[in-house]
Amino acid sequence: MIIKDIKKTLDLWHKGFLLNVSSEMAYRASFVFIVFALIAMDLVGPLVGYLIYGSSKGIPGWSFMEFLLFQGVILFNFGFWHAFIGGISWTTQELINEGELDIVMTKPFHILANIASRATDFHGITEALVGLALIIYAIAKLQLGGWMLVPFGLLIFIALIFMLSISIVLAALAIVFVKVGALQNIIWSLNDLVSWPISIYGNGMRFFLTFIIPAAISSYWPAAILMGKEPLSKLGIVTIPVMIFLAFSLVLWNIVLKRYQSAGG
Repeated sequence: MIIKDIKKTLDLWHKGFLLNVSSEMAYRASFVFIVFALIAMDLVGPLVGYLIYGSSKGIPGWSFMEFLLFQGVILFNFGFWHAFIGGISWTTQELINEGELDIVMTKPFHILANIASRATDFHGITEALVGLALIIYAIAKLQLGGWMLVPFGLLIFIALIFMLSISIVLAALAIVFVKVGALQNIIWSLNDLVSWPISIYGNGMRFFLTFIIPAAISSYWPAAILMGKEPLSKLGIVTIPVMIFLAFSLVLWNIVLKRYQSAGG
């Protein structure tokens, strides 16, 4: 039963994503231009890093190639998030405003999966592919790999779980407050904090981004553990807060959904 539900969810996501791509490709020239524009935007972070390292010693304890790997992890994680799960909160808010959330709840799919299938965005795939290319290039240059790619891949997966949890929390709050744009902007501003290695921050900020709202799992921890900047023994320590946050998001979602009053009153 669980495997069947997972397959249905993946099929739903797949169809939603293909529908999004089809609509974007209605005008081929525009589609190609957008893809190249997105690639250029995604390379801004690595370019800024190149300029910083070209004119200074850069980030203490991080070589340029290590920083490039770090940037690749960020782009891959946030690209995947943009493509498949980032729009859950906005889509939930739109469904409520249009009085269609009731209809979604009657469909023979898990409601979150149904909402996520409507929130896919092909733009994120470009971002994720650029990130993956940077990761592969940096790993080759740094001569990393081997069995350490296993915990690295696991941390990437855990990072995506955290980002899904954030989307679920915001979707739940959208049901309660209807308009949560300001709160969403505050949450997404965490992206600015984790766009740089948290080793540059004080102990308080590092603790907050690792254990309170574990946003650093989306950038710092996968790269740092792969490169040996953090011991492998911390893998479990940084995973626990993410699992707690996931549990919190699901409990909050279920509580809010049970108290939801439909558009019909």
